[in-house]
Amino acid sequence: MSVYNKIQSFVGNWAYSKGTTLVRQYSISDNSGTPQDPDSFSAQLTAPDGSKQAVALTKVAVGQYALSWKIPTTALSGTWTLIVTAISGLQSQTETLTFIVS
Repeated sequence: MSVYNKIQSFVGNWAYSKGTTLVRQYSISDNSGTPQDPDSFSAQLTAPDGSKQAVALTKVAVGQYALSWKIPTTALSGTWTLIVTAISGLQSQTETLTFIVS
């Protein structure tokens, strides 16, 4: 299995209103830039009160994934954190996104 040297994300804002959708796209590749699927790929949201929830990632193609989370109208206002982690063998790569919900 190739070594994954990067998670590259596309599309995103830093502030969202309740009822809107957080959308992220991810590209995962090996050291030569060839798209690769990791052994494990996960996303977790942390709310302003510290509670955590998993968020689904959808495979679009080899090495291409999308995340779409509709922010509930009852979501807590404040700073949220999205942590996305790709694991291959003993190596991992993490992206952290902090955003505001109001």
